[in-house]
Amino acid sequence: MLRGSPTKLIRNVWALYEIKKRILMKRLLYLILFLIQSFIVNGQRGYYVKDSLMSIGVNLIDGGAIKNAQQCQIGEKKKTLIYSPDEVKEYGFKDGSVYISRIVKINNEEKKVFLERLSKGNINLYYYKDKKGKKFFLEKDSGQLVEVLKKGIDNSNYKNFLNPYIQDCNNVTEALKLVTYSKPSLTKFIDQYNSCLHKPFPFIKYGLIIGYGISKPLNSKISDKVLKNAVFKNDNTFNFGLFADIPILLSYFSLHPEMYIQKNAFSSHYNFGNTVTDIIMNTTSINIPLFIRYTYPTLKLRPYVNIGGTFTYNVRNNNAVYTATISNDIIEIEETNNSNIYSAKQIGYAVGGGIQYNIDYRKSLFFEVRYNNSYGLTKETYGNKSFQCIIGINY
Repeated sequence: MLRGSPTKLIRNVWALYEIKKRILMKRLLYLILFLIQSFIVNGQRGYYVKDSLMSIGVNLIDGGAIKNAQQCQIGEKKKTLIYSPDEVKEYGFKDGSVYISRIVKINNEEKKVFLERLSKGNINLYYYKDKKGKKFFLEKDSGQLVEVLKKGIDNSNYKNFLNPYIQDCNNVTEALKLVTYSKPSLTKFIDQYNSCLHKPFPFIKYGLIIGYGISKPLNSKISDKVLKNAVFKNDNTFNFGLFADIPILLSYFSLHPEMYIQKNAFSSHYNFGNTVTDIIMNTTSINIPLFIRYTYPTLKLRPYVNIGGTFTYNVRNNNAVYTATISNDIIEIEETNNSNIYSAKQIGYAVGGGIQYNIDYRKSLFFEVRYNNSYGLTKETYGNKSFQCIIGINY
């Protein structure tokens, strides 16, 4: 018990607090330095476990999926050490790839190999590859490895096989319908099961689009005074086509190519001095945009944004320029047919955003607003700019 005057007592308590605070801060600093050092070591190099000892910061050699399943290779100065699955229990690369030594049945024969661990949690998923092909193995509760066959003897497939193992997480029921027998897809699925999150499962989509656009020629490459100052009316037209949506590394970013057909009829009536110019351009174009799309992973209504490049080829490109010159009450009309003032080939960019409405686990409706800007590939030619409203459906 502390004795003395209240002032002295307060000073003693405060001094004790300062000592404990310094000790705590010192320990915290040591812990942070230790974690940083461990992160740097593990982040730059690999590791392996032999007997009960772990060697960290070694130079592991990646020999590819087939060779990695058979041996662990470590580079040491001018030589390479090679360990078999009987000698090394586990090894891992700096990119996070981990290989575990396990006994599996391959071609009805038990064999000790290195399995790449793709997912860790309530279910562990492993991958093995040799010259004959690839295999996946599951491990749950009992610790026993079970092969995930693409097609069983009873004609059941891998989805039927996985179903009993995921009954304790209803959030991945729809994802099971979309998973494919591939390394990225199965890894994504088991990761989603282990976290038991209800999120959309990325998969390749194909579908149809129909749009309505407001277009106008773009005169940024025109230097001729008459043509440059021509004022065109907006042309409102429909377009229709196809699209694909391909997830990038099974993320919510995707590669989104489209191809659609569009017809346009542009006209301009322009007075310049004593000259009246009429320009008529009738086109039928094949448009091929290639977008990078990000779709926010909500369940029902999913906002998304697009950005990318476009290529346009005008398979029909009929242009005519009519020039009427008034001189001394005499009108002279000159007609130039098939004038190449509208570029047959155009490149440009497009940006857009919209909403995806999920009808069920596979089908979706899309509504998007988009801006396009295309430039002619040749000089002294018009390009095109347009606003579009697009509706799509995938199946």
